[in-house]
Amino acid sequence: MESKLNHSAIENYSKTFSDNLVSTFFSGKAVITGKDILVFFEVKQVNLFILKHLFENWKAEAEQIRSPYFDYDHESVKQALENFMNLLSQHIKIKKADFHPLLLNAVKDTILLICSPYDYYYHYIKRYDKNKIELTALKENVKYMKINKHLHLALVEKIESAREEKISSDRALQYLDEVIGNISVPPEDFEEYERQFSKVAPLDVNKFYEEAALETDHKKTTSVSNETPKTVNERFSRESKTLLDEISHEPERTTLVELHQNKKIKSIKKHITINQRFMFVNELFDGDTNTFNQALEELERKDTYDQAIEYLLNNYAKKNDWLMDSDEVVEFLGVLNKRFG
Repeated sequence: MESKLNHSAIENYSKTFSDNLVSTFFSGKAVITGKDILVFFEVKQVNLFILKHLFENWKAEAEQIRSPYFDYDHESVKQALENFMNLLSQHIKIKKADFHPLLLNAVKDTILLICSPYDYYYHYIKRYDKNKIELTALKENVKYMKINKHLHLALVEKIESAREEKISSDRALQYLDEVIGNISVPPEDFEEYERQFSKVAPLDVNKFYEEAALETDHKKTTSVSNETPKTVNERFSRESKTLLDEISHEPERTTLVELHQNKKIKSIKKHITINQRFMFVNELFDGDTNTFNQALEELERKDTYDQAIEYLLNNYAKKNDWLMDSDEVVEFLGVLNKRFG
């Protein structure tokens, strides 16, 4: 399932960014070379994705020149073609008009990979709806991955363990869900990337979630308007316990955060893993990533654990019908406990 990103906002920003960067570079040059691409922008993932799209386009063009009159599968022919491509790769020379779409796609992919790795891989996999995804191709793409690379490696490992050389897109998405559900490596911090991108075009990552937030608010309004007064009253007619009371009576359980309970953390956001982020957003914040990010920012400003709990109680727990003994709530509160000691 895709997260609720505003893809139009990502498209618009990527175009503005690409226009600015291309204009600056080509103001004094007629072409860009392979060496130029490697150091084109300080976020290396953009440069790698430019090369990735370049070679994918090149490979597609090479397939189109195949003639039915020759044996392209002969070993000597395959070796000659490989040598030819290696030679050409050392002499890349691209004009502005041809380079711009490569950069645009690279920027969009990089933003997706930073803001929502799942969305990036979802769109990557959906390209193969009509064809099989080859394991060898996934392995080759590892060299182009820098941001959240562990997710790509985990997906490759998952398919390898299943001993499948070619799989359908549906099967690949199933593996992706399993990988994200089990991986425990924290996602990359987007704040540094936000600063780097802003040097070329001002970037506010929160704007990539604005449309989703509006849609969520509309759904909530519609839902409340359809409820009877009795249903609304029942929803909030629980015992007048504080959230702290609820937590103190929860059964003991072992969670990921409890494994390192004695190690205090400095940042909630940086400690949350990819799978935790998706779980918290979908189960506790009604699928609204923007609201989740705002909640984390507010929690980071609290001085004590009690203040953080009170904030969650007043703003989210009752409104979103949190079940205080659910795994999602217990794990989220466990992260808070590590933050405030």
